[in-house]
Amino acid sequence: MTLFFAGLLLLAISSIISAAAHKNHSFARLTTGVFSTTACGFIFLEALGVLLGADISGLSLPGPTALLAFHFEFTPLSAFFTMVISALGIVTGIHSLGYSAEYENKAGYLGFFYGFFLLFMLLVPVSANAFTFLFCWEMMTLTSFFLVMLEHEKAENRKAGYLYLIMSHAGTVFIFLLFFLLYRATGSMEFDVFRMAAGNLPGGLKTVIFLMSVIGFGTKAGIVPLHIWLPYAHPAAPSHVSALMSGVMIKTAIYGFLMVVFQFLGCTWWWGIIVLLFASASAILGIMYALVGSDMKKILAYCSVENIGIIFMGIGAGIIFSGMGYKTLACLAVTASLFHVANHAAIKGLLFLAAGSVIKSVHTRNIELLGGLIKKMPWTAFCFLIGALAISGLPPLNGFASEWLIFQSLLSGLGIPAISIRILCFVTIAALALTGGMAAASFVKLFGITFLAQPRSEHAEHAKEASGFEIAALLVLTAACAVIGLFPDTLLSVLAPVAKTLVPALTDADAVTGNAVFGSMGSFVPAVLFTILTLSCVAAYLAGPLLGGKARVRRVPTWACGQAALSPRMEYSAVAFSKPFRMIFAFIYQPARSVTENHSGSPYFVDSIVYVSRIRNVILGKLYRMPLKHALHLSHKVRAIQSGEINLYLGYICATLAGMLIFFLF
Repeated sequence: MTLFFAGLLLLAISSIISAAAHKNHSFARLTTGVFSTTACGFIFLEALGVLLGADISGLSLPGPTALLAFHFEFTPLSAFFTMVISALGIVTGIHSLGYSAEYENKAGYLGFFYGFFLLFMLLVPVSANAFTFLFCWEMMTLTSFFLVMLEHEKAENRKAGYLYLIMSHAGTVFIFLLFFLLYRATGSMEFDVFRMAAGNLPGGLKTVIFLMSVIGFGTKAGIVPLHIWLPYAHPAAPSHVSALMSGVMIKTAIYGFLMVVFQFLGCTWWWGIIVLLFASASAILGIMYALVGSDMKKILAYCSVENIGIIFMGIGAGIIFSGMGYKTLACLAVTASLFHVANHAAIKGLLFLAAGSVIKSVHTRNIELLGGLIKKMPWTAFCFLIGALAISGLPPLNGFASEWLIFQSLLSGLGIPAISIRILCFVTIAALALTGGMAAASFVKLFGITFLAQPRSEHAEHAKEASGFEIAALLVLTAACAVIGLFPDTLLSVLAPVAKTLVPALTDADAVTGNAVFGSMGSFVPAVLFTILTLSCVAAYLAGPLLGGKARVRRVPTWACGQAALSPRMEYSAVAFSKPFRMIFAFIYQPARSVTENHSGSPYFVDSIVYVSRIRNVILGKLYRMPLKHALHLSHKVRAIQSGEINLYLGYICATLAGMLIFFLF
């Protein structure tokens, strides 16, 4: 693991240098970008070597006790997630060389926590025992919390940071408990022991651990209804950090869930029903709230909730198929989910980095104040457009390739004899199709309102193209979206050894490859489709002059509703675009509006009318605010035990210790 730990050492050095050079902002920014890019490059090569068959040994470091030792080891599953994290880390490092100038006065602070955030996030997948995993998991959470709080002088950022910290620690409690139960059952903290004991655990214990993993890892992943922190924390962080948090940090929860359910427990088929229900709700509700948003980064954050739901659709189907003994179908579903993990990392990294470049130039996240940026920032607009097409699931880009695989796995489930599974697969297919259509509508709105028409504000009017480093990073991810979409077999072949570690008794004949899935089962070959689309466009371009003669151009003024000239106030707004959806899904959005008339002097003459439209977050209001209200009421009652007497407080401590001893001994 020489390259891996060399990369980690570089990340630690860059963090220390950035903190030490916090007064030299340019040097701190340069150090962070160069060192993090180089470090992630080393780690990417190491992880790719493992997936290609290299023999990599583990590493053990002593701890305070034998149970609290640090153990690290590469497995095919951990190597895949490490490869995805480091790949996006390379690109965000390049982007930060230009983008971090936006945080020039905080470059040292940003570089310190950014380096350690990457370091601990990369250590999570290679952790080989529960103590190491929980330590790295917690450090990843804390460092990302400080990055969310980078602009702590803003009240909304403080709220986002505290909400993120509370929800993350609430989820960590369940992860700690599931590892504690595994330790009680096996007598060890090592993951290898957990894997060997999977078949000997009682069924009831396995179900309890599964439910804890759904809550614990689902909170970090942002699955509905545990997602409430995500739309606040991701927009608050710097955009290259948002790209990492949305693109790969929440995927560490996918890694943990796959490891626990498939390797430590063994799949029970009905668990997949629970996962599919949560996944469908996440996909639909996530994109529904993205569709009505006006904050650019919050729209992208809700879109992450949607895509986490899509990933869990494949995982849920894989659990059902594996538990029922359909190895090939389970392999297809799990491979599709892992494929979408990589594709979503590339797409969401591209979109968040492009959004960051836009926000850096115009100093607002409100798309209602933008417009016309395609002329001011053509390269950024082009890359954002490719990302929008990819995440909308349109061929021949990578988002379509992985969603097509998930469709194929769910469609295959319609052939299972059990009628309940067939109905569930059909409902999930319908949810995935609805999600795809609403995603396309969301990004038509986001791209159109942001980049087309006329500028709606002074900032948009004077916007400038992103720096060379930022454009280079965007072009790399744009190329990745296109290449993976056109040649999916390249990445799918790397996923074959990963699927073998998740699906029991999987053979080479059961493995999924791009040729097998896209060529026969799905009758879709991306490269051929791209060639047909290209030739069709060329033929249409050439046929026009031949059939219609020489093109004639006639310029006329655009109708301006009787006004002298067009103005930005006449443009279509994001609210207007989403109004039909708010009406159709009013039972979910619960829209409310208020109209206020302002008068000066006489009540018969109106100076202005203020119209405010808003939607209510049903999950936040019903599931969180009501219990919180009752908890606060109870806490005021419990304050009576705060007598101020030290003797009474010592009595509380003794009673607590006695209760814990009785619990653990008996």
